[in-house]
Amino acid sequence: MPAGESRASAMVPGASSHVSCPPTAAVVARDDGSIAALEENTVALPMYDLSGGLAAFVPSALLGGYKFEGVWHTGVRVFGKEVWYGGGIMQSEFDDCPFGSPVKVVTLGNTTRTHKELLEFIRDELLQAYSPRTYHVLKRNCNHFTNELVQFLLCGQQIPEEVLSQPHWAQNGPLAQLLVPAMNTWLGGFGDTGTALSSAPAIMHMSRAEKEREQKRLAAQWADWVSERQRQRAAEFEDLQKEQDAEEFTNWMLKQHQKMEEEERQAEEAKRQRLIQEERNRVEEEKRRKEEENIRLQQEKARKQQESVAEAQRMWEQQNPEMATRRREAEHTLREIFDSAATAETAVFQWALSEAKDAGVDFSAPFLIRDAEFILREKQAGR
Repeated sequence: MPAGESRASAMVPGASSHVSCPPTAAVVARDDGSIAALEENTVALPMYDLSGGLAAFVPSALLGGYKFEGVWHTGVRVFGKEVWYGGGIMQSEFDDCPFGSPVKVVTLGNTTRTHKELLEFIRDELLQAYSPRTYHVLKRNCNHFTNELVQFLLCGQQIPEEVLSQPHWAQNGPLAQLLVPAMNTWLGGFGDTGTALSSAPAIMHMSRAEKEREQKRLAAQWADWVSERQRQRAAEFEDLQKEQDAEEFTNWMLKQHQKMEEEERQAEEAKRQRLIQEERNRVEEEKRRKEEENIRLQQEKARKQQESVAEAQRMWEQQNPEMATRRREAEHTLREIFDSAATAETAVFQWALSEAKDAGVDFSAPFLIRDAEFILREKQAGR
């Protein structure tokens, strides 16, 4: 056997390459790396991360919304051997798998099946379905094989959903185009023409060292793709941020324009209101000025009338001194009786009023005559 080559053998029930019956007990690595005894009927699930830890750093947006801790290859550890599918149905020692050391080993339970029943199930049910010709990293891979084997051994139990759901990462077109062809060649190329089905095409066997180099190449290719995708995402985010900044600036400019328009409208409205108020004030002022002018004219007219009356009376008194004296005396008498009207006799009040009228007091003191006539009527009415 070449140096570094895996000692995994094709598991073809009925062929002379069958291994002997397993020992009654084996060992298995725990999740923490320690070694624990594994009973021969214990079913365990070794999980190998084909991405070398890179899958945990791939954004879920690139995997159809899914997030994986690893790109899992699994097998079944039972009856002291590890059974797995990689183009051929293979079995190997726990520490001699071409995928290195598992990230973790999950104990699934204890089987009531025998080793012979397991071999018959593989021969009758799985050998035709899982061959080098039918291998596909997404549609028929090691995890599909492992799940069918576990269902047989543990009466319908399935492997963890984390492993079964990982083909969904193929929903991302560029990622699938990059990885699927290489992984089909790498993961489906185990076994040799002497142990594979006669109808299967010949597949070149790869040594363990070659498998490790291929795994490193694929991991590096995946890392480059992830880096490029992150760069593209960063560029897209930058473009989106620029669009958002431009939109925010446009919205800000629009708001500023609307604010300026509103301020101009308010200024125009304030100016219009100010002009209206100024016009109202002008009209009120004009009205007040006219009223004052009318009052002044009326006062001027009354003053002139009073002066005219006073001048006429003065000239009349100069021309009729005796009648003027009589008028003054009659007016004086009527005022004295008017002041004591409450106690004055009606006949006396009537005589004084008549004398005043005869003397022409109604011309010099018309308001006195008017008030005296009113008092006389009240007294005559007995009020």
